[in-house]
Amino acid sequence: MHAFLKSANPNLTFPKEKQKDTKKQTTKKEPVVPWVEKYRPRTVDDVAYQDEVVSVLKKSLQGADLPNLLFYGPPGTGKTSTILALARELFGDMYKSRILELNASDERGIQVVREKIKNFSQLTASSTRPQDEVVSVLKKSLQGADLPNLLFYGPPGTGKTSTILALARELFGDMYKSRILELNASDERGIQVVREKIKNFSQLTASSTRPDGTPCPPYKIVILDEADSMTSSAQAALRRTMEKQTRSTRFCLICNYVSRIIEPLTSRCSKFRFKPLPKDVLLTRLRTICQAENVNCEDDVLGFLMDACEGDMRKAVNLLQSVSMLKSGEPVTSEDVSEVANVVPKTWVDRVLEVCSSNSYEKLQAVVESFVLEGFAASQLFSQMHDVIVASDDYTDKQKSVICEKLAICDHRLLDGADEYLQV
Repeated sequence: MHAFLKSANPNLTFPKEKQKDTKKQTTKKEPVVPWVEKYRPRTVDDVAYQDEVVSVLKKSLQGADLPNLLFYGPPGTGKTSTILALARELFGDMYKSRILELNASDERGIQVVREKIKNFSQLTASSTRPQDEVVSVLKKSLQGADLPNLLFYGPPGTGKTSTILALARELFGDMYKSRILELNASDERGIQVVREKIKNFSQLTASSTRPDGTPCPPYKIVILDEADSMTSSAQAALRRTMEKQTRSTRFCLICNYVSRIIEPLTSRCSKFRFKPLPKDVLLTRLRTICQAENVNCEDDVLGFLMDACEGDMRKAVNLLQSVSMLKSGEPVTSEDVSEVANVVPKTWVDRVLEVCSSNSYEKLQAVVESFVLEGFAASQLFSQMHDVIVASDDYTDKQKSVICEKLAICDHRLLDGADEYLQV
């Protein structure tokens, strides 16, 4: 089952914490939780902007069956959150015992995947919205006892991981942690991991009832985040494991680039595309967080922050939290965002473009040396120069194409370890 995730529910409200005794407040402090985790979708309905994915998953919740899943898409779009949310809705409070979550990029051996999934499947086991299509499908899955294998794909920060996590909570309730195996394929991507961890987990038995006697989906969920980082041999081993463990385990693959997933895996999953989050969705969510955390940040500053994050909700929330800690209650400015986000000031971008048109090597060398001494990232400069040049009316289309090609070549060389001074 394939799924591409989009973004979070702008109307999502977070439950208020229970009032504590005033005496206890003086002795105990609330644990500090990263905002990305604090505001992660808890249910499939909370998954933002992944309407198609949610719709399919909700149909699976209505029945008693769930196929293996493959989630793919850009990072930060909610692939992992979606499968976890699905597990919560499937298993309720038992979702933790019904899930084996592996990071394929760390645990990359076939033996690891086989053993872990095998052991987990043998055990007995008694939310994000402007992704409306994804949420709709997932809600139908919650209504029944069936859930196919899922594949969430899309840009980073669009709620893919949050969606699956919220779904898991609604599926399994308090047992969702035992019903989920979450792996980050970018670290655990070898054949050994695929064979051991996933195999051991999928062989554990899952009961169809919760401790309180209420019904619970009789399967577990394996969440493979960044599955596009898995080696081809590991993906091939995973295909066979998915076939063997289909009775007791469902798979949710999460990735940014679905083209890097082998066809035998994609054909076994329901695909969900998580779309990039619109600015209005990002702005609404950031406003909600600012109000909840008493952050003094105007809309124009939030707009600048969103531009710096390029539609990545996760990055935007982390950046907002970092800036708020830096200002400590004072109004947040665009300069503060630039400082924390490592954005190259517009004056520097204009200065570099100006000296490039001067035909003076001495001036160019002086500006580049000053730029490097300031500690700015060359890759960030190239990205901002690209945006300025494409939007500019001072260059012909042919000039823009040539300049952008040169920027791409330099950026590629940086990824290969080239010297920043020479590339700039």
